[in-house]
Amino acid sequence: MSQDKPFYLVWRPGGANPTYRHPDHGSALQEAQRLAHLNPGMTFFVLIASDSFKRTDTEHRVLFDPTHDDVPF
Repeated sequence: MSQDKPFYLVWRPGGANPTYRHPDHGSALQEAQRLAHLNPGMTFFVLIASDSFKRTDTEHRVLFDPTHDDVPF
């Protein structure tokens, strides 16, 4: 299982879904503070992604790439 690095999101209840992944806690804190300053009375939360799940039903593995000239016969 590959392990992705955790990331942080800034979220406001009732707001749009967060789209930017902050690479560290400090960056997310600064953004939450900036947004709170611009939007008096609104609360912004700093969230960390701790786990993820992904379902994969089909695996594609390339055994031979016919676009190359190294034909084995």
